[in-house]
Amino acid sequence: MKLKLATTEDFNTVKKMSLSFLKESPYSNYPKDETKMESIIFSFLLNNEERICILAFSDEDKPIGIIAGYLNEALFTNEKVASEVMWWVHPKYRRRSRAGIELLEAFQHWSRMVGSSYIQMQSLASTDDSGAVDKIYRKYGFVPKEVTYIKELR
Repeated sequence: MKLKLATTEDFNTVKKMSLSFLKESPYSNYPKDETKMESIIFSFLLNNEERICILAFSDEDKPIGIIAGYLNEALFTNEKVASEVMWWVHPKYRRRSRAGIELLEAFQHWSRMVGSSYIQMQSLASTDDSGAVDKIYRKYGFVPKEVTYIKELR
């Protein structure tokens, strides 16, 4: 398995995995705007200095996972924060390979390289009822700082 920084050549692969991520998420029934999604993916792929996509490939170069995030400043300080926006591994490779862990470790490495003081990760409530993602985060030294709640207004 190998990790690589995604480029514009990986656009279709990133889009496919993004749609798979969306399908499993609690946001799967929200109205989807593929044009907007494509624009954001493309901007991430073009701006590798501040934004990153790392793909994990199997030995056969089959894409099996992705992590994407960006660097920003925290609201009340000048400290830099690397914020994950998507971390997804094909279900066949979850708990059976190190793909997810390698993606997380690569994201942490990138975060340090770009001068981030903190990393902010998410966990989708409906995709992990077992608490496995929470256990991974805690193992790697992450502590919960916020909980997100959402209410539909339509």
